[in-house]
Amino acid sequence: GVPCITLRENTERPESIEVGANVLVGRDAGKALAAADKWLASDAANFSWANPFGDGHVAETILDIITNSVPNTIDEEIIAKNETLSVIGMGYMGLPIASLLAEAGYKVTGVDLNSDKVAAINEAQCPFDEAGLPELITKVVSQGFLTASTEIPSSVTYLVAVPTPHKNNSCDRSYVFSAVDAIAKVAKNGQTVIVESTISPQTSVAVAQRFADAGITIDVVHCPERAIPGQTLHELIHNDRIIGATSAEAQQKVKTIYQSFVKGEVFLTDLTTAECIKLVENTSRDVGIAFANELSQICEELDVDVYEVIRLANRHPRVNVLTPGPGVGGHCIPIDPWFLVENTKAGEFVRLARDINDKRPSIVAEQALALLGDNKASLAGKKVGILGVAYKANVDDCRESPADAILDHFKKAGVDVNYHDPFVPNWHCDRQETISDIDNWADVLILVTDHECYSNLKVSSLLLNTRA
Repeated sequence: GVPCITLRENTERPESIEVGANVLVGRDAGKALAAADKWLASDAANFSWANPFGDGHVAETILDIITNSVPNTIDEEIIAKNETLSVIGMGYMGLPIASLLAEAGYKVTGVDLNSDKVAAINEAQCPFDEAGLPELITKVVSQGFLTASTEIPSSVTYLVAVPTPHKNNSCDRSYVFSAVDAIAKVAKNGQTVIVESTISPQTSVAVAQRFADAGITIDVVHCPERAIPGQTLHELIHNDRIIGATSAEAQQKVKTIYQSFVKGEVFLTDLTTAECIKLVENTSRDVGIAFANELSQICEELDVDVYEVIRLANRHPRVNVLTPGPGVGGHCIPIDPWFLVENTKAGEFVRLARDINDKRPSIVAEQALALLGDNKASLAGKKVGILGVAYKANVDDCRESPADAILDHFKKAGVDVNYHDPFVPNWHCDRQETISDIDNWADVLILVTDHECYSNLKVSSLLLNTRA
C-alpha cells in the first residue's frame, strides 16, 4: 500500500488511521515533516495493510442478511494463512467460531475435554443441531484446517469459549480459569488469548493476572459472543463485534482475526467496557420482559386483555412493549443481569426484574392448574401436557428453559405430566410422539415454547397459551 499524511484535524476515513496507513497532522508543519521522515525511513516492502473498506461484495452481503442465509462456499478451496489458533471449548459457540476461523484459513485446533465430542469432530460430525454447521465442519475437517484434541497445543493465538454457569447469582469463572491455567503451560511471551465466554466485569483483569503469576506476558482480549442458537453462523458472520484490550496492538491483531470472517462492523474498546456491553444488552431485554410479565398481572387484576393493551400501546411511535410469556430461558438473558451487578451495590432495578421473571413460570403453571379445578383434591389423577420445552422456538437447546420450573410446579401439585417437543427427544418426563397423542392423553395443555409446529394449533383439550 501507499502511506498517507492527511493535513487535516479529522478524516472521514478513520479506518485508514486504525490500520496504520494514515497519519493525521492537521496544519502542523513539524508533525507533517516528522510523519514524512517516518515513512521515508521505512522499507516500502513493509507498507502492507489489510483493506479496511470491505471486500466488494456488499450487495451479496445485503442479500444474505435479507434472506437470513449463510453464503454457500462449501466447495471452495480454503487458502491457508499459515497461522495457528486453538479454540478451547467445542460447545454451541466454540465449534462454530472454530469452523469459521478454519474456513478463513487459520490452522485451528478445537480443544474439548469430552473425548467423544473430539472424536466426532475429527470424523466431520456435528455434535448438535445448528443450521449450516455440519456442512461447514465437513469442509474444514476434510481440507485439514480443523482438528480436534483433548490437549491444548502451543499456538500463536488462543480463544476461550467455555461455559460460565451462574452459581448463587454470580458468575462461576472456574471453567475460564481452568482453561487459562492450561494455556499458561504451553503459551509463550507475547502471544494472545481471546476470551469469548460471557464473563462478569473485571474477569479479564483477573485472567491477565493469572498469566503474570505464571511468569508469562500475554495480551488478554475480550470479544463477547453475540449469537443465538439456530442462527449462530449467520449472526457470527453478520453481527457487529466488540473487541476489548489494553493495547492498540492487541486490538488490531484480534480485529484482523475477526475480520477474516465477520462482515459486520468491529468496534474497539477497553477490557471492562467490552465485558459490560453484552451483559447490558441482555439485561436491557430482561428488564423489558419483566415489565411485560408484570403488566400481564396488572391487566389480569383489571380484567382487560393484556395483548390488546400492548398491541394498541405499541401503535405509538416511541413505544415498544414486549409480549409476556412463561418466563425467560437460555444461557444469556436469565444469567447475564446477575453477572452485571454481582459486585455492585447499585442495581436493585435489575435484581427486581430478575425476581419478576424467575416467578413467572410458577404463575403460568398455577394458571394451567386452575383450568383443572378449584382445589387440590380436584387435581388428583389429572394429566397436564407441556407443549415445547426448549428455551426458544425451533431449537433443541433446553438450558435455563422456563419449562423446567413449570414441570417442578406441576410435580409439587401432584399431577401427571408428559411433554411434546419435536426438537427435544429426551427431557425430564415422558414424551408423547405427536401433538395428537398428547392432546388425547392430557386434560390440560400448556404451550410453553412457540415452535412453528404450534402456530396453527387445534386441540380438543383445555389450552393455556403462554405465547398468545
